[in-house]
Amino acid sequence: MALLILGLAYYEQALEYAQKAHQTEPNNSYFEILLADAYTANNCCEEANAIYTKHITSLTPPKNNSIPRMFSDLFARETG
Repeated sequence: MALLILGLAYYEQALEYAQKAHQTEPNNSYFEILLADAYTANNCCEEANAIYTKHITSLTPPKNNSIPRMFSDLFARETG
């Protein structure tokens, strides 16, 4: 519901639904990112940044080279 309302630009209501979803399942990453998006839409940048930073720092780098290779191949085509 929060995602739909956020998409319709009812930002304050989206924030309320996102907060409720996060309170219901505080360990759900999807709900937490949705909450950060709702914070961003409501100009609550510090709160959003804290959530985004938490998730970005918890990522582990890939064990293979597929993503850098993909970009290298892509730009090789662009630059000749």
